Amino acid sequence: MHSITNPKDDFLISSQSEIRKNTHYRSSITMFFSIYRKSPITLILAIIFLLITTLSQTLPALITGQALGELEKNGFTDEFLYLSGLIVLLSLTFVVAGFIGNYTFFKAASAYERDIRQESFDIIQDHSLTFHDNENSSQLLSKLTNEITQMRAGIFPSQRMLIATGFAIVLTLFFLYQISPIYSFVTFFGIIIYAYFAFIVAKKITPVRRDLATEIGNLTESSQEIFRGIEVVRGLSAEQREKNKFSEQSSKYSTLMRIEGRFQAFYMPTLIISILTAVIFAMALIDVWNGRILVENLIIAVALLFTLQMATRTMPMAFLMTQAGLINAQRIWNIINWQDPQPDEAIDEYGLEESIDWKGELSFKNVDFSYGNGNGDSKLVIKNFNINIPGGSKVAVIGGPGGGKSTVLKLLLRLYDPQGGMITIDGKNYTEIPASIIRKHVSRVEQELFLFTGTIKENIIFSNPNASEENIISVAKAAQAHGFIDQMTEKYDSLIGERGITLSGGQKQRIGIARALLANPDILLLDDSVSAVDSKTEYYLRKALDNLMENRTSFTVTQRLVTLVNADYIMLLDKGKIIAFGTHKELIKSSSEYKRIFELLPRSEQIEASFNGGMN
Repeated sequence: MHSITNPKDDFLISSQSEIRKNTHYRSSITMFFSIYRKSPITLILAIIFLLITTLSQTLPALITGQALGELEKNGFTDEFLYLSGLIVLLSLTFVVAGFIGNYTFFKAASAYERDIRQESFDIIQDHSLTFHDNENSSQLLSKLTNEITQMRAGIFPSQRMLIATGFAIVLTLFFLYQISPIYSFVTFFGIIIYAYFAFIVAKKITPVRRDLATEIGNLTESSQEIFRGIEVVRGLSAEQREKNKFSEQSSKYSTLMRIEGRFQAFYMPTLIISILTAVIFAMALIDVWNGRILVENLIIAVALLFTLQMATRTMPMAFLMTQAGLINAQRIWNIINWQDPQPDEAIDEYGLEESIDWKGELSFKNVDFSYGNGNGDSKLVIKNFNINIPGGSKVAVIGGPGGGKSTVLKLLLRLYDPQGGMITIDGKNYTEIPASIIRKHVSRVEQELFLFTGTIKENIIFSNPNASEENIISVAKAAQAHGFIDQMTEKYDSLIGERGITLSGGQKQRIGIARALLANPDILLLDDSVSAVDSKTEYYLRKALDNLMENRTSFTVTQRLVTLVNADYIMLLDKGKIIAFGTHKELIKSSSEYKRIFELLPRSEQIEASFNGGMN
C-alpha cells in the first residue's frame, strides 16, 4: 500500500500558467478610463452641463465689456440694464448647471469606484493561495481602499476640472479671435508652453506619487499589525517602541507629502498664464492707442484671460490627481493580472462530479510541493510523496514541526496544487476537477481556527448558508458546542467579536468543527482540532467524531494517543517524506521512530496496555 519510488514527474505548474487577463480591460490605462465606457449617457449629460457652466462663466466677460461700452457711450440705458440682468442670469445658470454637472459626474465616478473595487476583490478572491502567501494582507487592503479611491479622484474631480478647463480654453480662443486673431494665436502658443511645463512637472512628481502609494500601504500594515497584536504589545510593555516605529513610518509619509506640496506650491506653469495675461493686456493697450480696437474690446480681452486664469488654476491639481490615479491604476492592474502558477481553469463540463466516488481511494503519486511561485527556487516541503488511502479510512498524521502535515491537508483541499506528480480521487486527477467542486466534498478544521466578526450562527453556517435551524443545532450538539452557546444571552445570535475574541480556545475549536460538519463532507480534514479542549469535552467530542467519520475518509493531524491507537492508518512524516505508514500495531513493531515518539507521549503505557487488552 505504501511505496517510495525514485522516478520524478517533470510536471511543472509554471509551464501551464498564463497571465490571467481581466477580460474587461486591455491595460491599466483602459481600466482607469473605463468610466467613459461604463457610464456614457450619464457622462454625456454631465459634460453638457459642464459646457453650460463654462459658457455661463465665460460669457459675462463679453457682456461686461459691452455693458461698460454702452455705459460710456449712452449712459444708464435700458440696454445697460438688460446686459446687467443677463450677467445676473448667467451667474445663476453657472450655479445651477455647475451643481447638476458636478452631481452627475460624481454619481458616475462613485459607481466607477464601486465597480473597480468589486471587480478587483472578485479577481483577488479567485487567485490561488500562492498569491496570498506573497502579498501582504495590509498592503492589499490599502490597495483595495485608499488606492482605488485615488483612482476615482483621478476621474472626479480631476477629469471634470480638465474637461471644464478645456472648454474654457476653446471658448477663450474663439472669442479672442473675434477681437483679434493675433490675440488668439499668442494665447494658444502660451497654453502650449503651459501644457509642456505641466507635463514636465507631472513627470517629476511620478516617483513621489509612487512612493506615497507604497508608504500609505506601510502605514496601514503597521497600524493593523499593532492593533491585531495589542495584547502582545501591552504584555511586553512595548507600547512606546511601537509608537516610535509608527512615528518613524508616519514621518516618511509626511516627508513625501511635503515634497509633493512643494511641487504644488511652486507650480511654475501657472506663472505662464499670468505672463500671458500681461502680454495680451499690453498688446490691447497698444491697439487701443492706435485705434485698432475699442476700449470695450480691451476690457473683454482682459476679462476673458482673467476668466481663463481662474479656470486653469485647478489644472495643476487636476494633472497631479490624474497622475496619481494612473499610478494607482497600474498597481491595481498588477495584482488583478498577477501570473498565477496555479490557475484553477478546470471546468466540470462533462459532469465529472457525479461520476466520482468521493468515498473512493485517495492516492498521492510522486507528489512534490513547495510554497512560493512554483519556479523551483523554493525548498520542497513535500518530496516524492506516494501513498494510497482506501476510501472510508481514518488516517492519523503525525510528525515533527516542518514535517509537512498541514501541507498534506492543504493539498487535499486543493488550496495548492503540487509542482510535481499528482493527487487522485477514485482515479481522477485532482487538477482536472474544479477546486470549488472539491471543496464541496472536502472540509477542514484548521489548526489556527479563524472566526469571522459576526454571530455564532453566521460562523457555523459559513459552510452551508441555507442550513436549517435544526441542522445548525444538530451539528453544534455533535461538536459539543450547543451547551455553552445555549447559556449565552443571545444564544446562536450572540456576537463573538473580531476573530472570536470573546470565546475561549476550546469554544472556537468546537464552533469550527460544527462549521465543518455542517458542510457534510465526504472527506474530513482535522488539523489538531481538539488540541484546545479539556479532557471531558474531548471524550464526548471524540465519540461524536467517531460516529461522523464512519463511512467517510478522514485525516487527523494529531499528537493524541487515543487518535493514533484508534486510527485505521498512521502516517509518520519527516521533512516532507513518509518514513512510516500502517496501523498502530504494525508501526509499534516495525518503526523505531514511531515507537520512540509514541513512548514520549503522556499516558502511552496506559493507552498501550488498554489497547492490547482490548485486542486480546
